[in-house]
Amino acid sequence: MRLIVDIFATLALGVFFAISSLAEQPESLKRYPPYVEDDGKMHIYFCGTGTPDPGYQYLRHPACVAIRSSGKLFLVDAGEGATARIGQLGLNLAQLDPIFITHWHSDHFGGLAMVINESWFVGADSPINVYGPYGIHRILDGINKSFGPDILFRSANRQGILDPVLAVATPHLVNIAGDQSEVVQDVWHHRDTYVSVFAVHHEPVFPAFGYEIRFGPCKVIITGDTHVFDALEPIERDADLLISEALSYAQYISKLKQTGDNRRARLRYEKANQIIHYHSNTLDIAKMATKAGVKSVALTHLIPPPLLKLTRSALLRECVNSIRAQFG
Repeated sequence: MRLIVDIFATLALGVFFAISSLAEQPESLKRYPPYVEDDGKMHIYFCGTGTPDPGYQYLRHPACVAIRSSGKLFLVDAGEGATARIGQLGLNLAQLDPIFITHWHSDHFGGLAMVINESWFVGADSPINVYGPYGIHRILDGINKSFGPDILFRSANRQGILDPVLAVATPHLVNIAGDQSEVVQDVWHHRDTYVSVFAVHHEPVFPAFGYEIRFGPCKVIITGDTHVFDALEPIERDADLLISEALSYAQYISKLKQTGDNRRARLRYEKANQIIHYHSNTLDIAKMATKAGVKSVALTHLIPPPLLKLTRSALLRECVNSIRAQFG
């Protein structure tokens, strides 16, 4: 599998922007394997690295990270278009289980229904387990009801092959009591792969979570959507990879100013003021990751969406300048 990423080194901190792969697949990935290969390594696939803005989803689909380790294939978030990217990467949907959702914003679960449904009719032999915050039972109940006719018709046409019972995902409520952002709580494991959850700050979205994935000595942190806060430092401590959403305040405001002084521009300014408080500024990400000794950082969910390599480079410079200003 070949992922396209722009990789930059900044002092001791590796920073790169994760971009969903459009590369031609090698011959070995053009056929689904009958099982999830276990080569003793953890593989991370960026299936969706974009934002809710539909004007840019042709470049990057919304949030979805696929992880393959210990003979399991699982997801963190399932934004719209997740199944298309998973299939494009040659991963077998029938082997997918479980799914972990960070929070209930549509760009993080808009593709969940199709992932559940398509994994079933391509051959899953058990219901998918879905882990997520409060609201998960309501979400999955809605999916089950809306896909009821599809499940009925497909199973009727393929009696003895498609079991409708397997089309209904199993919900698992993830709950961290109170405001315990410093707590990392185990939620799932398979052999030597462990997934833990921690609370993040994306208010008024509540609860919202990030996930820690451990595979042997390897530690990966996926923040979900959040602003940077002090309790993240011990959580991110010595992580091999931090996958973080990122907002460039300077570029966002600069881009808005280019739209002029009309009603539409004023509305966009209002929107900017409404979302800046609950996303992670690139400067804060760089400072926190450096303090925590993070080895590499993947910036996703980029705001504003970079259309050009020049824009991505400007985002990187913000991180570099922040680190140099703080540590010399």
